[in-house]
Amino acid sequence: MLLLRKSGAVSFDDILTVNELRCITFQQACQGYGLLRGDQQWHDALNEAAQFQSPRQLRMLFAMICGFGEVEDVPNLWVQHQVSLCEDFVHRYSEQTGPHYALADIEELLTSYNLSHQKLHLPTVDLPASVLERANSDVVEEQAKANSYTMQLNSEQWNVVEILLSAVCNNAAYTHKCQFLDGPAGIGKTFVYSTLLHTIRGRGDDVIPVASTDPIHQLYSDTDFSSVTPQELKGRAILTVNNERSMEINNKVWEFMPGNETLYKAVDMIMSEDPQDQLTFPEEFLNSLSPTSFPSYELKLKIGCIIMPLRNLAPSKGLCNDTRLIFTKLQQNFIQTKSIDGTETFLIPRIPLIPPQTNMPFKFKRMQFPIRLAFSMAINKSQGQTFEKICLVLNEPVLVMDNSMLAYQEHDLLNSFLVVAPKCEIFNCVYEEVFRLLLSYLFTFLICFNAVYIILSEWD
Repeated sequence: MLLLRKSGAVSFDDILTVNELRCITFQQACQGYGLLRGDQQWHDALNEAAQFQSPRQLRMLFAMICGFGEVEDVPNLWVQHQVSLCEDFVHRYSEQTGPHYALADIEELLTSYNLSHQKLHLPTVDLPASVLERANSDVVEEQAKANSYTMQLNSEQWNVVEILLSAVCNNAAYTHKCQFLDGPAGIGKTFVYSTLLHTIRGRGDDVIPVASTDPIHQLYSDTDFSSVTPQELKGRAILTVNNERSMEINNKVWEFMPGNETLYKAVDMIMSEDPQDQLTFPEEFLNSLSPTSFPSYELKLKIGCIIMPLRNLAPSKGLCNDTRLIFTKLQQNFIQTKSIDGTETFLIPRIPLIPPQTNMPFKFKRMQFPIRLAFSMAINKSQGQTFEKICLVLNEPVLVMDNSMLAYQEHDLLNSFLVVAPKCEIFNCVYEEVFRLLLSYLFTFLICFNAVYIILSEWD
């Protein structure tokens, strides 16, 4: 395991050295690389974050670890890091009540993962007045956002908001609770969703949104990559037809970025206790696999990179799948990021990931940061996002009236919209055979319908 992890080792001392520190045993070296199962990696992540992060961010990290990290002993994790997790509340209230406020805040975060203190065997908390006090401040902020968004709605959007709010607030049995909002891309559906979220939260209710849903030269020709800043990159995006082309472009843009790279290697393991399976599918083979919606085995990052999570890490805080983020600090056990507008800071740990559906005859688990670069993304991933400049790459067949028109309508930036089609033509992959088959079915249906109509008429 260590030989696969430590490249260029020429002695046992090299193998035993982790982050410029010499370990006493090979087991300690494996622990330093996160190759062994157990909770030590979670303790290391929280200890490292506690050196320079706020208690609020530590509690989000703690909840994220509990939700995704397969922690063996959550109560011990809480006890060992209770001081750093409660520091702000202890300072604000007291040493006796501070931990209760921290536990209440953590329990609110755990609801995103369908977890509770009871399930995790954490101390139970009963602070109705205190939680209500903290929630009231959030409600006032949400009400202000709701009022601001509502004033910007047009008449049709306002009509939709009224209908949906009526369905949410009306408890009558005959009220339809399942509503479907449809419309072309670019008409403001995402803005309507945001208005609904702020309005419902402003009433004191809980709501969690979930999702079901050479170009570099063209887009960055006016960018000096020797001194580029994240602010210059965050408003630009290259949209592609598929994920493969997107990943290729992401790697090229990353190479142009200034700064030193940090390499994060994952830990892969076969999910089988059969020794034969472990011999048939060794770790180096697992390292070469790249399933869809899965982080790479080798993750190369630089400060200022634009990335997006591959999982809904903290939906209640806006850290969802496909949310674009900016890297601000790279650590050994976690990464620090900021929202694209710079208003929120998030800590993301390594978590165990299992490919959801593959054609492989086995299952494996990868311990890695659940992110990918996001200078470029597939067209469907860009829906609902705002950019200042876009380059649309159409070098693969595309359903023109679907994907590419979505990109045009969603962003509507004709003066800042570039299209790259290497063959100077866009092949619309609609098969005429399908339409001919449909026409034949329709013709047969009309003949049968006409025959039935004649029979019924004669019957009368």
